[in-house]
Amino acid sequence: MPERTAKVEQEYAGRRVAVGERFEVEPGHVGLLLAIGRIEEEVAQESRAMGAAKPAEYLTRDLHAEPRPKRKYTRRKAA
Repeated sequence: MPERTAKVEQEYAGRRVAVGERFEVEPGHVGLLLAIGRIEEEVAQESRAMGAAKPAEYLTRDLHAEPRPKRKYTRRKAA
């Protein structure tokens, strides 16, 4: 069963749950409790291994954009 955090003081599964307390919720009840605002939405937390990356082979400040070729202006014919 997933654990959720209570938004309001309530009674669930025969016991009193305080605000901010984590408690187990049956999977079938999660949608209902979210809809009526009794539990907080769980946000998936991603974890990344933070480490030093290999430096780039070039510096972006040294890159120069090439000018775009000029397009010849042609007037559109009226339909």
